[in-house]
Amino acid sequence: MQTQFWSTFAGAAVIGLMTAFTLAGCATPYQSKGLAGGYGDSRIDVDTFRITFTGNGYTDTTTVENYFLFRAAEVAKANGFDWFMVGDDRLSRRGHLETEISGVVKMFKGSKPEGRLNAYDAGAILRNLKPM
Repeated sequence: MQTQFWSTFAGAAVIGLMTAFTLAGCATPYQSKGLAGGYGDSRIDVDTFRITFTGNGYTDTTTVENYFLFRAAEVAKANGFDWFMVGDDRLSRRGHLETEISGVVKMFKGSKPEGRLNAYDAGAILRNLKPM
């Protein structure tokens, strides 16, 4: 009886460790912030938010940037805005274990003005940068 318990326990432990090692080797998916990274946002005022996306060491910088913009577009649309600008104080940090982008995002209604750097059409971002 006790031998059966230990063999079942050992089998479950091996499967658990294999799953953990497999997940540890994967890039951060587009998700709410958790142990493996993800997005976070907080409202500063009626049309301004701080958006953050953190990717683990397997997530390339371009993906982290795209997920940051995608989250900003989601927040804009969810709050009735059409376009947004990322502030000049955007912070990018690449370390050995993670890459993080955080910035203040100001949101607007109506058509996005042409020629504005750091200005993005929320609908276009949602269509073109959809996470896989």
